[in-house]
Amino acid sequence: QEDWGRLHKSISCLLRVDSSSSGADERTDQRRASAAPILKNDTPSPPMSHLKFGNKKLPKAIIVGVKKGGTRAVLEFIRIHPDVRAAGTETHFFDRNYARGLEWYRGLMPRTLESQITMEKTPSYFVTKETPRRISAMSQDVKLIVVVRDPVTRAISDYT
Repeated sequence: QEDWGRLHKSISCLLRVDSSSSGADERTDQRRASAAPILKNDTPSPPMSHLKFGNKKLPKAIIVGVKKGGTRAVLEFIRIHPDVRAAGTETHFFDRNYARGLEWYRGLMPRTLESQITMEKTPSYFVTKETPRRISAMSQDVKLIVVVRDPVTRAISDYT
């Protein structure tokens, strides 16, 4: 039961939930029935990263911020949500790799379903002069999440 709960959370964004059944016994029966093809011989199925669901989309939100400001923590908390997918590493597209083009940038993004939001995090966009204009040229609907920190504690964190 516990393994099924974790697995269900992991793939809930891919499953349709039938809201017409409300009894706990019905849900338990459904879980047992649907868990059988996923789990075989008490061995969990392999990670789903090899599956090719969704499309690579340009980000709808970008996290920028100061060095040692907590941008990684913000991204990790946001990406817990099943409807958020994020690029695995800092892309540095708008500051270092802009000449490679939007298709190169899109190729760095994870596959997402239509209902999911694609994000990326590159803190140095905060201090790069060209970045705001370049992001706006890509899409004026992109949301920026700006992470700042008390300058004294940030400097101490950077130094230590």
